[in-house]
Amino acid sequence: MVWWGANARLSRGLVAVVAILVFLSLYQSGRLSHELHAQGQELGLRDVSRIHPNTRRELLGDGSREATLVARYIQLHDAAMALPRVDAPGINATAGSSSSAKPKVTLVVCAGDPTKFWAGELREGVDASCNVPCNVTYDRKRDSEASIFAVVLDRAEWGDTKSISPPLPTGAGESGDRHVLGITLENNMGRRLAQPAHRSTQLPFEQRARAKGKFDFSLIATYELDSLLPILYPEFPLFVDEHKSSTREGLTADAERRHAKIFVAISNCHAAIVPNRLSLAEDMSAASGVPLASFGRCLEDPAARREMEGLERGSGEYINVMRRHLWCFVPENSYGTDYVTEKVWHALRSGCVPIYMGAPNVAAFLPSRDAVVHVQDFPTVDALANYIRRLTKDRRLLVEKHQAWREAARLPQHMYDLERLSEKHAGSSFACRVCHCARGHLGCPSPAAPP
Repeated sequence: MVWWGANARLSRGLVAVVAILVFLSLYQSGRLSHELHAQGQELGLRDVSRIHPNTRRELLGDGSREATLVARYIQLHDAAMALPRVDAPGINATAGSSSSAKPKVTLVVCAGDPTKFWAGELREGVDASCNVPCNVTYDRKRDSEASIFAVVLDRAEWGDTKSISPPLPTGAGESGDRHVLGITLENNMGRRLAQPAHRSTQLPFEQRARAKGKFDFSLIATYELDSLLPILYPEFPLFVDEHKSSTREGLTADAERRHAKIFVAISNCHAAIVPNRLSLAEDMSAASGVPLASFGRCLEDPAARREMEGLERGSGEYINVMRRHLWCFVPENSYGTDYVTEKVWHALRSGCVPIYMGAPNVAAFLPSRDAVVHVQDFPTVDALANYIRRLTKDRRLLVEKHQAWREAARLPQHMYDLERLSEKHAGSSFACRVCHCARGHLGCPSPAAPP
């Protein structure tokens, strides 16, 4: 019995070792099956609407989420901009003026570093183009006059408006009589801090505990289509406006001229997205036999890095460098619904075929789902690499599968509808939209005592 027990334990040990080895082998060959990890599944694919958190089905019905949200916002925007123009005297009221009377002007006070207001441009001064009296200032001495405060939720704050110096006045925020608008184009889903207070009840318990005391703002303006003031990355309208139809022969000739390389320009070497972007790029290149052309700080190629030195991302010179390559690996740094950043637009503008990993609903922002190669469509690195190798050798097939949409004279209508959300094509300035929001327009809730 002792002998049998010892052998049984040995057998179980060998089975466990074999199982571990098999698991490791399968893990290495099937890494892409984990690309939407637990956090990505929870945050990137959640079905909660930011507008009416508990009535998503009532709001959207069974239609396209993105198309419905865009149509709704355009309708609200056009209704607000059609209101009769209101001009108020004293729009340039000086600092220190009495705040006892109700302001005649919607005064937006920007709290924080002015250089960070890149997500939505808030130019200081009177917005004469707006149909409601609208003034923007970075002078914190005018806090008492403010109708609404605007705060950029950048890396320095991540939703903690208490870190603003000087602090925002009492009575501003969720329970106050003046709104605080949080603005960001960063994906804060992983941190879950860049959300207004009334949404904190939807967070998991441990994240609610972390966020306690940090939810001081009441309105949100982000890249998310269901935020109160949705903001598109400015590269999107550039791509739409530059579109010109091409012939199949021209597209094939262009593809034949390109280097059989994968352009990659990653400078954030520690992004938490799974699978790891750098490992995936190296494995994909090694398995396909298609070399990387790395222009970022990560996977650095000194010669390529020097070529990019001094070039602004998205500039004509930058796009021209991308244009020499057949493929562009453009993974986001995190998963998030609607989180489609400049990377994919740079690639599409250059004419390379993007290899994309990121927003689960990216297809809603594309002229065709096949405009990019979706990493999540492949169960393993080897399957993805085989596909890249095959299309690198057969450029006609590559064009047929991923460039045919370029033959159309116009992009699909949803692209032009989305473009209406951009600063360039909105028909109003971002400052004007903030002022309307402060007055309870555009679907924004009115504060306790509306300005």
